[in-house]
Amino acid sequence: GHCRECEGDRKMSIMPEECNLIIIGASSMGRNAFHYAQSAGMKVKGFLDDRNNILNNFNGYPPILSSVENYIPRTHDYFVCAIGDPKQKLGFTSIIESRGGHFISVIHPSALILNNAVINPGCIIAPYAIISCETQVGRHVIVNDAATIGHDNIIGDGCTISPGSHLAGRVKLERGVFIGVGANVIPDIHVASYSVIGAGAAVVRNVPANTVVAGVPARTIKMQM
Repeated sequence: GHCRECEGDRKMSIMPEECNLIIIGASSMGRNAFHYAQSAGMKVKGFLDDRNNILNNFNGYPPILSSVENYIPRTHDYFVCAIGDPKQKLGFTSIIESRGGHFISVIHPSALILNNAVINPGCIIAPYAIISCETQVGRHVIVNDAATIGHDNIIGDGCTISPGSHLAGRVKLERGVFIGVGANVIPDIHVASYSVIGAGAAVVRNVPANTVVAGVPARTIKMQM
């Protein structure tokens, strides 16, 4: 089942009082997402993680409810996935979606979302991130601290954009792309699915699928399966 009262807010980071956010992944990104959600006025029910003791050394967090594999979505549950690795993230989100679970985006209040930008459900938008006008952000995308996405970008499902990285205008990222810390992508670049842009790279040409690039200017390091 799902929460009828929430239906109109599924593409927003606003939930009615009775709805509960569940964060998939209780590592550092999950702990950050908990803070972002609290800052946005969202009520967090707990985490899904198969590591029962991962929060043992930390205070002030809600409980680990279950593993993803064993959790059945309840009425009023909404989900977000705080896992940086795109393939893992899309794997876990597909499990919850296959059971009828609904996702919602968590957007820190300091993030700047400009005119006509579209953020689909299940995203995490961190502090001081900027998403420029007419940009489309797919499902389950993480835009990390102080990362900027230029105008007219298309960001595919499951991408992760690391802290301090910058995408110029009209960039297209296909599904599952990982952008490393401090990487820069010039205008009109197309990065194909499941490629990895290394930390600090300067991407000045299109990147084929399943490719790892690094350096200034970025060059292919390896192809991955």
